[in-house]
Amino acid sequence: MSTSTISAREAIGTSVRAGVPVARRAASIDRSAIRRRYRRQYWVRALKADLLHVIAWSSVAASVALFLAFGGLATFTSLASSLTSLGIVSGLVATDLMCLMLLLAARIP
Repeated sequence: MSTSTISAREAIGTSVRAGVPVARRAASIDRSAIRRRYRRQYWVRALKADLLHVIAWSSVAASVALFLAFGGLATFTSLASSLTSLGIVSGLVATDLMCLMLLLAARIP
């Protein structure tokens, strides 16, 4: 056959049964596979981010709990000692979050 006798359907590669160009069907299959892959990657990253949030809040809660466990609540008797205790608690929380920031900056997780 010469190129002039090829029909338009044969030229664009249309499947007779599906009526959809072959190139389009292949691209749609590839797109759906790519979508599934990236959706799975998104969920894994979101799960890791949620886990890091839980670890961060747990470590802050642990530092405050350790302060309270070693008699920190007994220091809230006067205004001066309360302000000192709040300074100690905020220092503990800040130190904890700085350590977490250093871990994240080192790209350990």
